[in-house]
Amino acid sequence: MTIEILPATGDRFDDAETALDSGDGPACQCQWWLLTNAEFEKDTRDQLEERFRAEFDGIRPPGLIAYVDGEPAGWVRVGPRTAQARLGRTRDVTTATAEPLDAEDVWAVSCFVVRDQHRGQGLMKHLLDAAVSAARDGGARVVEAYPLDPTCRNARRISCSAAPCRCSKTRGSTSSPARNPTAHWSPSRCVSDRSPSPGRSRRDDPLRLPHVPRSTMEVRPRRT
Repeated sequence: MTIEILPATGDRFDDAETALDSGDGPACQCQWWLLTNAEFEKDTRDQLEERFRAEFDGIRPPGLIAYVDGEPAGWVRVGPRTAQARLGRTRDVTTATAEPLDAEDVWAVSCFVVRDQHRGQGLMKHLLDAAVSAARDGGARVVEAYPLDPTCRNARRISCSAAPCRCSKTRGSTSSPARNPTAHWSPSRCVSDRSPSPGRSRRDDPLRLPHVPRSTMEVRPRRT
């Protein structure tokens, strides 16, 4: 199996649409975090798609596309937090972040989609690693993410997440910092007290990753 992560440039729009064919992707067109609620509710599906298409012709790719053996398999949105307007209007984000809301060098990973047939292959880790590299290359000082613990009951009511990703049923990520020596994680706090699966420790349980209301990577330059 060959995995390749490529920027979402104009010639890859159709591939991005293919990558978004799971979960809420087709209806959302990865526009949820870019628009106010009124704007999102007003636009039709076709209008949201046109907004998404226009991003591919901009100066900065809106995200990255994962390919498995040449086939579009997944998507991640990464870019300046200031360009994702709803994040600045979301209380769980604004109260959790330690960074100024107008900081241009704070980037956000706000959406993951992995197509059903490609799940369980580690694509989210590949996408997240590539997103951090793209942020670094784009001048980011900090990368924020807003994971949701899918194992936490009443997650929407007891602060098990800062901002669940509207674009995908695969909600957020908390990849281990040890796997990326050029980035430093500073998670705020863990809120889930779920017991590990039978026969597993908390550390080994894949369903008990350190989900937190806010995860922050301080992006460090690559060593030359």
